[in-house]
Amino acid sequence: VSGDIDNCPADANTDQLDTDNDGSGNVCDAFPNDADNDIDGDTVSGDIDNCPADANTDQLDTDNDGTGDVCDATPNGDVDPNDLDGDGIVNDLDPSPNGGYACRLFSDGRFACGEGPADNDNDGDGIANDVDPSPDGGYACKLFADGRFACG
Repeated sequence: VSGDIDNCPADANTDQLDTDNDGSGNVCDAFPNDADNDIDGDTVSGDIDNCPADANTDQLDTDNDGTGDVCDATPNGDVDPNDLDGDGIVNDLDPSPNGGYACRLFSDGRFACGEGPADNDNDGDGIANDVDPSPDGGYACKLFADGRFACG
């Protein structure tokens, strides 16, 4: 093959195979399946790199989600550190950032607010006894079928 059209002039490659169509023949292409030729420079081909735009030679992926720790917003799991309970409300604005519910309307019409469900919750309404206005039953607030709303 003539030098002016040879895609790998320093190496013999009569078939001129260039799998990734980057202009470098497979014989002399360090990354024959990666047209960008390892854009982050970490020596891991972009077609298998778990962080193709960020250098991470070790390819560490602590939570095994397929995204390398270097570019993973949640490297220790899919829990967003700014939204611990995953409800879409950032912790600073969430009345119950560790889970449960801020307020809940139960099927029987009871309405309660708190961190629940809690271990120390005598009436099972999801509000811990120490902050429940009626820890042994009744309701914190209730929406009645006729539209009345009462607390007590």
